Amino acid sequence: LITRKSAREILESVPLAISMGGELRRQIELAAAKEDIRLNITLTCTSFSLAADAVRLGLYAAILPDMAASSLAPDQITRLALPFRVEPTRRIVAAWHRSASSETMKIFTKALHH
Repeated sequence: LITRKSAREILESVPLAISMGGELRRQIELAAAKEDIRLNITLTCTSFSLAADAVRLGLYAAILPDMAASSLAPDQITRLALPFRVEPTRRIVAAWHRSASSETMKIFTKALHH
């Protein structure tokens, strides 16, 4: 008889790849601790895209933001809802290259205000 593991069991038993530091990692660790979940973090990556690569290779599971998870083929992975709530604070900035035309910057700035 094969039983499906819960998200909690997976997070505590399967090797996890996760980003090193940052606000999202801090929020993940705090939320897991509040639910008394011991994350099995065995690979620390410099980016979420590298953590997604570890999943793609079939060696790890990962907790990823949607942007990084979108690079994974849906037919090759299983997505699970986390057994805790994570609400990271994200600071978003607008950036463009110095050589961008002034017209491009005007369009960009206008789009930000709508």
